[in-house]
Amino acid sequence: MSMEGYKPSAKEVSKAEKMMTDEQWNASQQREKEVGVAERIEDLGSQLHEEWRKPRWREATKDYEPRVKKTKDEAWSQAHGGAVEVDIANTPYENLPSEWQGENKISAEVAVAEVEKAREDGQPLDEVFVEAASSTLHDKWLERNGSWAPPEQNKPYAELSEEEKEKDRVIIKKAVELTLEGIKRSNVAIEEKGHQEFVEWEEGLKHQSLSSLEDQADYFSGRVTGARADALHAEIKRRKEAGE
Repeated sequence: MSMEGYKPSAKEVSKAEKMMTDEQWNASQQREKEVGVAERIEDLGSQLHEEWRKPRWREATKDYEPRVKKTKDEAWSQAHGGAVEVDIANTPYENLPSEWQGENKISAEVAVAEVEKAREDGQPLDEVFVEAASSTLHDKWLERNGSWAPPEQNKPYAELSEEEKEKDRVIIKKAVELTLEGIKRSNVAIEEKGHQEFVEWEEGLKHQSLSSLEDQADYFSGRVTGARADALHAEIKRRKEAGE
């Protein structure tokens, strides 16, 4: 059986790779890292803002106790009719001026970075990790805010009360939760895309010559296993049994 003249297209190779479990996992991790990190930082920053303003909720008026602050964010000011003040309590995180997203965004960046580093190092996202990451989160917060931090917070993480430590732990645990949710969504999306491409590829086998199918089987031997290889060999068998 001659291989001369046959070379799979880049699209065929790409589709084949997407059917491989290891490749699916690697693609999921890469996509999650490139796209998911920014989304998680935004989500976590928003959650931290919601936690901050929750105690200010007023049931009688269905709003939050106002907290008006000045802003120097020119883009935000232009988008809001030249306003130079913002009620940060009654403004969702995504609509805040950049400087008033600041502290929550930085904390979110630190927390998500700690989770990413642990994943890259193969470290379990367990209680040991949560405690170490919480210490890092607090230390970095203290570097930024030590000049004004209240006495109960102006000390190393190990010396904090359990109540204060828990504030940092909650942030890290939220980052872990968002990471695991992001991985799950990414895996589902990749699996759905891979399945659709497989269905299209399998249907395409019916329109190829037997010799072309046999050449593909030779070329992909040892490179592709599982559903794609099974479908290719099944189609070859069907053709031969039909007397082609």
